[in-house]
Amino acid sequence: VPWRYPGLGGGALWSTLNRCTVTDNRAAEGGGGAFESLLNNCTIDNNSPGSDGAFYSCTVNNNQGGISGIADNCLVTGNRGASEGTFYNCTVVGNESGITGTAFNSILYYNSGGNYAGRTTLNYCCTSPRPINGVGNITGPPSFTDMPAGDFRLSGASPCIDAGTNLVGLPMEGWKFVNDLEDWGWGVVGHVTVPSDILGNTRLIDGNGDGVVGLDIGAYEFDPETTQLVDIPDVGLLAAIRTALGKPAGDITVADMRSL
Repeated sequence: VPWRYPGLGGGALWSTLNRCTVTDNRAAEGGGGAFESLLNNCTIDNNSPGSDGAFYSCTVNNNQGGISGIADNCLVTGNRGASEGTFYNCTVVGNESGITGTAFNSILYYNSGGNYAGRTTLNYCCTSPRPINGVGNITGPPSFTDMPAGDFRLSGASPCIDAGTNLVGLPMEGWKFVNDLEDWGWGVVGHVTVPSDILGNTRLIDGNGDGVVGLDIGAYEFDPETTQLVDIPDVGLLAAIRTALGKPAGDITVADMRSL
């Protein structure tokens, strides 16, 4: 959704977007990328100012402002402004400011202007300093796979693995038509049934190997099978597997074999 310049909602206004890229939009009064909209599996990039609405499994990066509303399974990084609202299983890192509002199961770290405002309530979050309100919070650091390269998946050493709380049954809110007159308003659009991460992978994994299924903190769920290597001594079989995987070099993991 490129290059629009209205007063509100430079890229989208009172809209529902699925698997869209909202980029390079401007708005004079608010919602540079989107305003009062519902976005699913979208990328919101390089808009000014920030965006407003409900964001599910979205990547929000390099905007002249954060997001406001509700965010679930989102990566919020590289934005020049704070974000405000309610955050579930989000990774908010590397922004000029962190968040204000409420967060569950979220990583709030490495934000230069502070990770959260004083009036923020955090539960089962990884952040610093440790908040004085909320429960289940840890101070990290979160230990990403390769943060300089933009890979915010958890490494096997992350304290965020299995450190979250189960959000099944959580009411998911957003913008919708609220009556027969088709008025656009805020309300419950559904509930979490089977928890999944920003990539659509299940969160029902025993990530730390203690025999108990637990949910991770942050937008990405750690799967230990992605780090468990497979030894294939038969050279011919190994070559055939590499061809099938499209992986001519490098380690082959249990997750690779499961994908065949």
